[in-house]
Amino acid sequence: MSVYSVDEIERKFKDLSKRRNELSSSINKIEAELAARKRQLKERMDACRADGFEPSDLQNQLNRNIQVLSVKLDMFEAELKDAESAVRPMLAEISAS
Repeated sequence: MSVYSVDEIERKFKDLSKRRNELSSSINKIEAELAARKRQLKERMDACRADGFEPSDLQNQLNRNIQVLSVKLDMFEAELKDAESAVRPMLAEISAS
């Protein structure tokens, strides 16, 4: 334990009070920023829900959409191949004429 003179006590008290006030100010800034970020997050989550997505299930929804898109692309490719196969003989006949 330190023993301080009266002047040292006053100086130390002023310094500690200043540091406490700065800390309090910093805490207020952090709390305000946290509140703002929570509002932004809520707004974004609400926007996701309005667009038909559940924020807590985005990964599953994304995986499901990728699977659906993959199936549709495969179907498109198969239909395109069928159409190309159907057109090929006609083009060959036209070219031969």
